[in-house]
Amino acid sequence: MKKSVFVLAVIVSLFFVGVTNVQAKDMSGRFGIGVDGSLHPSSDRGLAFTYYFHKYFGAQFYTSANVRSTTTNAAQGGDVTQTISDWLFGARVMVPAILTKEVNLVGLLGFNVGGEKSAIEQGSKTNENSYTTFWIDFGMRPEWFINDHFSIHTQLGMTFHFITEDEAEFLQEVKKTSGIEFRFAGIRDLSAQIGFTFYL
Repeated sequence: MKKSVFVLAVIVSLFFVGVTNVQAKDMSGRFGIGVDGSLHPSSDRGLAFTYYFHKYFGAQFYTSANVRSTTTNAAQGGDVTQTISDWLFGARVMVPAILTKEVNLVGLLGFNVGGEKSAIEQGSKTNENSYTTFWIDFGMRPEWFINDHFSIHTQLGMTFHFITEDEAEFLQEVKKTSGIEFRFAGIRDLSAQIGFTFYL
């Protein structure tokens, strides 16, 4: 499956090389606001800020945060309230490798830091647990310009996730465990990677 996805990506790239030409979409000096996020399949979309310093070089910053709270009626000790929050900050370099009139194929290199916190309250007792984690994205995106101010995109690539002991214990209840996780965002992840940008 991974080989077929790679072959498909190469074919698409070669197609765009064939049509790259005169009326290329040059975004130099353009600033955009939209919805975007990391290539990691489990990360959420968030608010994104994009700026192209040059025809072939841009940068993007994105962030997201979520808070969920539930209360369960307990027979003894009072109600149990659990609050789970997560957050993400990311920054990436964007290199438009292939430019056409309506679609640019953009290479991506991103650095992300995120975390999650859980707090369980029952009466006067509170139990808290949290972790912070870091990962790197490497991939590409086709960005389709519907008009001069608005574009939509999806993205495809891989992530290198550095798992900390705190994260392993939080997510899997495994103590003193750490490592590196490699993930490839394939075709089945494309719909979850959709975002948009409004350019000023």
